[in-house]
Amino acid sequence: MSNNERNYIIGCPDPYSVAEAVAGKSINWTAQEDVFDKMAECYGITKEGYLSEESPIQAPYCSVDKNGNARLLSSAEAEKRLNAFLEKYARPEKRRRATRTASTKASLTTAKTASTKKLVSELTQAEKRKRAVSVLLMKDKLSASKTILQKSADTNAKNNDGPHTPDGMEWRDKGYFFNEIAMWKDVCQNGIGDCYFLAALCSVAYVNPFYIQNKTAMRFLSTGKNTGSEQPETPWHSIDFYVPGSGAESTAAWKDKKNTIQHIVVSEEVLVYSSSGMNYGACGAKEKSLRTNGGRITGTKESWDPCWAAVYEKAYAKFLERTSSDRPNMFSGNATDDQNGIVSGLIRGGRAENALREILHTESVERKVLSNLSVNEIWNIGLKASRHPTCCTIFAHKEIDKTGKEITMAKAGTKEYYRDTLGLSVSHVYSILGVIDYDNKRYLVIRNPHGRNLTTLKNNPNVYHKKWGYSFVNHEDNEFHNDWFSVHRSVGGTDDPLSSGGLFLLEVNEFKRVFDSIEYYTGSAFENYL
Repeated sequence: MSNNERNYIIGCPDPYSVAEAVAGKSINWTAQEDVFDKMAECYGITKEGYLSEESPIQAPYCSVDKNGNARLLSSAEAEKRLNAFLEKYARPEKRRRATRTASTKASLTTAKTASTKKLVSELTQAEKRKRAVSVLLMKDKLSASKTILQKSADTNAKNNDGPHTPDGMEWRDKGYFFNEIAMWKDVCQNGIGDCYFLAALCSVAYVNPFYIQNKTAMRFLSTGKNTGSEQPETPWHSIDFYVPGSGAESTAAWKDKKNTIQHIVVSEEVLVYSSSGMNYGACGAKEKSLRTNGGRITGTKESWDPCWAAVYEKAYAKFLERTSSDRPNMFSGNATDDQNGIVSGLIRGGRAENALREILHTESVERKVLSNLSVNEIWNIGLKASRHPTCCTIFAHKEIDKTGKEITMAKAGTKEYYRDTLGLSVSHVYSILGVIDYDNKRYLVIRNPHGRNLTTLKNNPNVYHKKWGYSFVNHEDNEFHNDWFSVHRSVGGTDDPLSSGGLFLLEVNEFKRVFDSIEYYTGSAFENYL
């Protein structure tokens, strides 16, 4: 398998959010002395196990042979491997204050009563491991009725025309579409491996917050058309995506519609966890801050984030699946399994350059490999990022070392090196918002679509760790002085990765060393499209 083939699937969900999904509750990450140990506790395993290279947690359905070739596992194979791993690194049980009854040992994955929800925090380590298997493998059916699988004549992909409602989740109308305009801060990734799409969406919203607003048409559910699965009062929106000529994730489903714009109509219902009300997919800055600090959704939707990013994400899943359902497959897994009726959603991984084409309705997007660019060329691309949506990618692939151990490798080292030393995620796409000079060094302004960063980013010596601010109106490349630029595009950062909003400054030479590629729009400057 070539590096290009191995590197094709890019999609790194927010590890904090995935751990919360397994735990079944929000966690105050800012109060944790060791966030990796807390993540491990959510799975009922030791920190050593969570951080080990053999961990299948991030890709439970994917296996790599001794030649480095990846293959998809069946549900039975994946469950056997995951159970063996969890038991190998089982976390010691804590002493219980009271005797547990048989009822408290029941499975919590399908229970929805208040008493059962209360017991989520009282799970034993063994129960956590059992729950982890259920959540990570999506063992339960994606809908209450038997899943219907349809094989496409054009591809080997399997599509479900829905509705898809994973167990323990529900579709809910949550928040207004826009509070004002489409702010880049509204785009925060959670449990779905679609960083490539959300990083592109964030970059577009940053460059021109009116573009998305002006490209979205309001629709309403016609009387008598309600199927019973949607809320009749829910507003609907027509969101347009472009089908590129070739090479994109969408071109298989839309093989007969290449180089056309498709109108995807969706409601404002988004997929949330029933127990907490938190979004499974994208959320906004308020909810991300709440999740970081262990809060809980309360109050009316007027007080919460606009839901446009989550609705766009749902529309994109519907576009990729080419389904008529308003509840498309959002499951971010890695395999299909006929026997269990589980189909992994097509949104789970892709490339930023394709997402930019699909969002911007253009072929004018390029991808450059950083090893082929000089530092000055990278800097000049970053200078234009304020008016040309730009992303950057860290690719990764599996290898088998001399001892027969499976390892994940990125450009500058192992996954552990990136995570523990650099504070960066591999198989991940980031947004580039611009460039800036500080203390006689040149930095790229980068945003993690997770809406927060790994705590180990604080240890990276090539990241600017002082408090900093960045305003477009003071930018050296600024020639456009409308007031909304300074109001909606100013950014700032601190030395706290968890409360950074995903923002950080990375020295340009280091960026060239550790990132693989940069993807950017090459058309006319974006202010021409207000």
